[in-house]
Amino acid sequence: MKKKSSSKKLASKKHKKEIKRKSKRKESKLYKEEAKRKLGAVERAISLFPKSCNICKSIFTGDDHSLDAWNLKVINDSMILTCEKCGNDN
Repeated sequence: MKKKSSSKKLASKKHKKEIKRKSKRKESKLYKEEAKRKLGAVERAISLFPKSCNICKSIFTGDDHSLDAWNLKVINDSMILTCEKCGNDN
């Protein structure tokens, strides 16, 4: 009879491990879905950025050496992008 009870304990342990695995898979899936949603929101926000200076209309290239030279201001849900030259004039 002891063999039956030990097999029940093993089955119980296996069941508990499977439940843990399922919950971790579900948690991981939810984390991935949330990350995708947040990434989509960031991509949409970036796509709304202006492509040129609002004052002199020079094109914003976005290369690494010019990123610090441009200014972005958000006023009443509108974005104002100014280049280094126009930003220094104000």
